[in-house]
Amino acid sequence: LLCMVLACVSIVIITFVLHLIFRNADPNSAKYAAGATAVYTGGTVNFAAIRPAIGISNDDFIVFNTYDSVISVIYIFFLSTVGTKFFTKVFRLRPFVNGDSSVGNIDSSAMDESVYAYREILKKENIPGLLAALGISAAIFGVSYALNMFVSSFNPSLGMTVMMLSITTISIALSFVKKIREIRRTFQLGMYIIYIFCFSVAASADFKALLNFSLPIFCYVFVSIIASLILHSLLCRLFKIDVHTMIITSVSAICSPPFVPAMAAALNNNAVLISGLVTGVVGYAVGNYLGNAVYYLYSLI
Repeated sequence: LLCMVLACVSIVIITFVLHLIFRNADPNSAKYAAGATAVYTGGTVNFAAIRPAIGISNDDFIVFNTYDSVISVIYIFFLSTVGTKFFTKVFRLRPFVNGDSSVGNIDSSAMDESVYAYREILKKENIPGLLAALGISAAIFGVSYALNMFVSSFNPSLGMTVMMLSITTISIALSFVKKIREIRRTFQLGMYIIYIFCFSVAASADFKALLNFSLPIFCYVFVSIIASLILHSLLCRLFKIDVHTMIITSVSAICSPPFVPAMAAALNNNAVLISGLVTGVVGYAVGNYLGNAVYYLYSLI
């Protein structure tokens, strides 16, 4: 968790520096900074969630995620091949020792994003629980929408932000209710709905925008990934965090939990698998808060 905090601190610092560079050249600089913060602490789902609140266009959203997809491949390839040796020798991070990433007994299957896990959504024994989860989700949305309308009557620009953060906060609060938390395959159902949303966004975008290279967006993606990785490594050395925990946590923050099992396999270290999944899910939770906070804070500059 300390390593995840350091990853969040790293991306906030890097996006702040980028905003200082681009704030006068591009009026959308604060939006890009918010998007980068949300993506590289949680994932694309966080960017999709805060997109209506920060007002970024569909085209910019598509371009951002296109650049992110390409650069993330390079990032993953580097970490999975020479990452351990590089950070051990160059940044002198200490080697992994058994017990460094012990987080207790957690069922990693709950966060499984394989095709086979999604297939279980349609199993009869899972349907009643998933219908109940949808009902709870609808109730959360109703309460959050009411707050949106109330706040919008005073300040229209804050309404959508309040709604997004209300959905996040109430959902996290209800996750402490054991019966709700243990409903099977809610993660897969939620992600399936997110995929439908992302498809609808992509279908409505003007793909001609991809032909026009956007230097600010490219820099926010490329520099955010590379520079935050370097800063994260330096902070991990300062706090004496081992190299494998740093790498797996960085992957869970930059690329989200689905990439964690593959990276654990590349590191040949299953001991860091659960800690990577846990910090990734923590990133899902905090990404919305950080993204919105960065947008409003940087908009003041």
